[in-house]
Amino acid sequence: MDVLNSKKIQDGVYFHSIIDGKFKFNRISVNFVVKMDGKTASLNALLSFLLRKRCMQYPNMLDLGKKLQELYGASLFNECRKVGDNHLISFGIVSLDDQFAIDGENLNQQASRLLASIVFEPLIQDGKFVEEDVEIEKQNLIELVKSQYNDKRTYSFNQAIHTLFDGQGYGCNQYGDVESIKQIENCRVIDEYMKMLRSAEVHIMFTGRRNFSDCFNVFKKKYDLIDRGDIYKSNNQKYIKQGELKSRVEKDQVLQSKLVMCFASSVEYDSKFNNVIWVMTALLGGTPTSKLFVNVREKLSLCYYCSAQFDPAKGLIFIESGVENENIQKAKTAILEQFDDIKNGKFTQDELFKVVLALENVLKAVGDSAGAIQSYYLSQICRGKIEPPDKKIESIKSITKQDIVEVANLFSIVMDYTLTSEG
Repeated sequence: MDVLNSKKIQDGVYFHSIIDGKFKFNRISVNFVVKMDGKTASLNALLSFLLRKRCMQYPNMLDLGKKLQELYGASLFNECRKVGDNHLISFGIVSLDDQFAIDGENLNQQASRLLASIVFEPLIQDGKFVEEDVEIEKQNLIELVKSQYNDKRTYSFNQAIHTLFDGQGYGCNQYGDVESIKQIENCRVIDEYMKMLRSAEVHIMFTGRRNFSDCFNVFKKKYDLIDRGDIYKSNNQKYIKQGELKSRVEKDQVLQSKLVMCFASSVEYDSKFNNVIWVMTALLGGTPTSKLFVNVREKLSLCYYCSAQFDPAKGLIFIESGVENENIQKAKTAILEQFDDIKNGKFTQDELFKVVLALENVLKAVGDSAGAIQSYYLSQICRGKIEPPDKKIESIKSITKQDIVEVANLFSIVMDYTLTSEG
């Protein structure tokens, strides 16, 4: 996989490309980065679903569907996710490369123009989006938020973050909340859309087998017509441990209790430690050979699942587990003991080798998918440091046991959240 090549279109607007001859399809995405804020989360999430329905050039779904079929079955996609303190709103298209067109059509240019129409020329009537579309997508968004509540693992994780970051952007759901969605008015949606065009940080990405110049030119012309100002700059503030342990117990009708524990450092650390923390977290609970899986889940049989993940944007380690009610405290104790073992160097070189090998395979797999490539680099762009997968592999291979011990001792528990039964 080639490295990321970047060009600046104008202030706050960047074009990124990765060319790889193995792809038969090109993936183009327009990614808006705005501040994660509880006041606008629902609005931005609604936009991510609303824009892909229709545009001025193709004012109904039938016309839009026909155009996609003409492009050899091209497909549109949208995404809304949280990356640290940033809200990422994405729109994209996947289409066949020109080389495989039967009649030599310029599919890349047509796909770029179609995506540009979707993003920059939505169907607006009397200064508003189509009222029916807004109401339908509001309801769909409400159902999506409700589905997170029904998935108790997702719900518990969201509640844990909210507990630690109440009132802050990182504590918000990327889709907002039901009450905020219900209160959205059409006029506010168009205002937020115009604000996004003018002030969001924008990353246009092309991943495909060859020339991206048509795509670049299409979007450059669009942004040459937009007056930009008060431009948002993607930013993340790492969480530094402060104050007492935050603990919360919530009760609901659940058969299996959910436990989420969060660990943070009490000191500032350089971003170069992120790879060490990533490996350490995987050693703790990120692979089938990890300490949490082997000891807490398998040997002690204290939980149905027990895993750890590292969020480099905030510098936090999260441990999630599903446990029987009577085993909650035992599971907490066992998890902390496994973390202490790593702090004390109680792991073998072979264990470390297996973890690094597993993570190396994860990084090598990034290049297998155009979507995975874009997701990987977008997350890194939002975090402010770009490290190609091959460089990251070199970094993790050089990590020593002492590195792991040193970094593990920077972390301690800052929050635990438990969702348990009402009985």
